[in-house]
This record gives sequence, C-alpha cells and structure tokens, in this order.
Amino acid sequence: MKNYCEKCSKEIPFFSLFCMFCGAQAPAKTVSPAMLKQDGEAGGYFCPACGVKTYDNGLFCLKCGTQLFEKATQDQIFCPSCGEKNHVRSGFCFNCRFNMSEWFEMKGEAATKMGLHPEFTLSNEKQEKIYHFIAGKEVSIGRSMRNTIRLNCQWVSTGHARFDTETFSLKDLGSTNCTYINGKTDKIDKVPLDSIFEFNIAGTFTFSVENRNGITFFQLRTIHQSDECLDCRERMKCKNLQGEYWIWITGDGKLLMRKEDGRISFRGEMQYRYLEFHFLEGNVYISDDDLAIEKRLVFPFGNFFESAYGLEILDSPAG
Repeated sequence: MKNYCEKCSKEIPFFSLFCMFCGAQAPAKTVSPAMLKQDGEAGGYFCPACGVKTYDNGLFCLKCGTQLFEKATQDQIFCPSCGEKNHVRSGFCFNCRFNMSEWFEMKGEAATKMGLHPEFTLSNEKQEKIYHFIAGKEVSIGRSMRNTIRLNCQWVSTGHARFDTETFSLKDLGSTNCTYINGKTDKIDKVPLDSIFEFNIAGTFTFSVENRNGITFFQLRTIHQSDECLDCRERMKCKNLQGEYWIWITGDGKLLMRKEDGRISFRGEMQYRYLEFHFLEGNVYISDDDLAIEKRLVFPFGNFFESAYGLEILDSPAG
C-alpha cells in the first residue's frame, strides 16, 4: 500500500509516523510504532535519538521525526552507521569507528552520500532566472544540442568553443566565425581563463565572465544582429538565455545570490541581502543570515529551497 506526505507530497512507507523527507507527521492511517521493527526494507542510517533504522534517502526518523543530523540531547545516542549506543560527546563510534563528529556537522561520508552534488539546475520563477550548476566537466558552446550552452544560430559552429578543465582556458574549436574576448577584434585560439572578463561567439553573442577560487560563472549579456542570424522562434529562445547563469565549479569556493533580484556575484553590497552558496569537497551548503543558517548541507529532495526562497531544483543526478 502507498502513503503520501500531506506536506511535501513524497511517497513514504505505509507504516511511517513521520515523513522521512520533510519531517512532517504522516497521515493518520499509518500503523503502530512496533511494526517499524518488523520492516526488512529499511537500509539507511539509524536515528541518533531512538535507534530505528531509516531508508537510504531519508532525512528524518520514521518513528520519532528527529532530523537525522540533529544530535540528541540525552546522555547516550545511537551510532547512525551501526546503531550501537555511544556517549553523546563521542567523536567516533566505539563499535564501528564511524565518524559521528562529521555526521552531525553534515560533512564527510554522510554529505557525500546524502547531499546535493553541484551538478543541478535551479529555477527562480518569480525573478525569471535559471542557474545551471556544472561540476568539473568541460563547458562547451555551439549550435549542436550536445553543447552545455546551445546557441542555435547559423553563424555559430556546431562545436564552437570550449572551456577546458585541464588548462583552465577558453579554446576556439576551429569555428568558422571565430571567438573573441574582452571587446577586442582579434580572434583567439586559446587564452587563460583568468585573463577574460567577457567573450564573444561569432561576433553575435557576448557573455560576461567572472572567476574566483575554482568557481566561474557566465551570463549572456548581449545579442548583436539577432534579426539576421535567428528566426523568430530561436530569437525568443536566445533572449530567454539572458536570464540564465552557467556556474562552473572546479574547486571549493563561495557564491552569492542576491535575494532582491536573483543576481549572482562574488562580493556583496551592504544595501542588499544574500543567500550564500558554499561548494566544499564536492557538496553544496547554504548560509543565510536572515534565517540564522550557517553552512547547511543541501539535499536533492525536500522543499526547503521552494518554501524559503521560491527556488525549485529542476534537475539533479543521483548522488
């Protein structure tokens, strides 16, 4: 039998007392807590507060509703990995040596397994912005649908240019109408990333570039002569691209999203409020002074982004 959370609408085990995704109390048709011990499918971590085993992708205990990263207040807690009791101040489980300090700080093994990896798309419908987070791999630009950034214009080559992860450079791929940087008219072959503040594709599409400490983001700023190179339908698609950011993550770093208009930057200004994104060891954390949040691990499910900021995760691969 199926059961769905009335708050986040996720499917949850029929016998749960609480939703394992958002922590809300499950619908009243669920069965007694004793049946939780009879279930053989749960294969995740143990609740630190009550010791009941959860499911792999659960964040809350099915029995008591405790957030699995929340350290219990009693003198003894259950090891999230093996379920053995430990003293509340223990850094490692005495039985299996699981790093409980990292667990409650939302780092290490737990973050790698349960956190949102920086390879996802985030939508801000209210401010008409989309953010593409790209981890590690090369960023390609061209007319083909295989490219990271597709520009379906007759003047753009199938594979026009590429940002290379090994050399941290922008490389023209032998395009017909060339790639230019920083407002100059000399075509480029390959240039280091740290020497670029804007680049132009085929004399038509100009992107701004900002780069700091392993994070680079691009935004389409200007489309020149769009009436000549694009038909009406493609013109609208390319215009919509001006509301999108491509955020290329090649190392640890921090990025700011301005709450007032969704603008991305590395440095804040006193008159604005920001949501901070931290990219650490292959995981995504957020900080928000308004909500007293400091480097909270972001998960690929749940509705925190949507409920707190009106943001929606459109796509993310399994961790």
